[in-house]
Amino acid sequence: MATDLIKVGTSAIVAATIGIAVGGTTALVAGPLVIAIGVGVMTGWLLDTIDIEYGLTDKLVAVIEQFGQQFSKEKN
Repeated sequence: MATDLIKVGTSAIVAATIGIAVGGTTALVAGPLVIAIGVGVMTGWLLDTIDIEYGLTDKLVAVIEQFGQQFSKEKN
């Protein structure tokens, strides 16, 4: 779930940045919105593809579980 939140946040930041840049260069009202949505979807798809290829979510979960186990042992 943490990696999904990172993906959504990254996609939103990239989409907003592109939307603002396009909004500053064009007078069309819907143009920046459409481009921001498109870029957001493409960024999300790219991040998901990278995650699947490298197994980043599984690696993050394993690290978090290992940290939790070590923390539990140290508390006892």
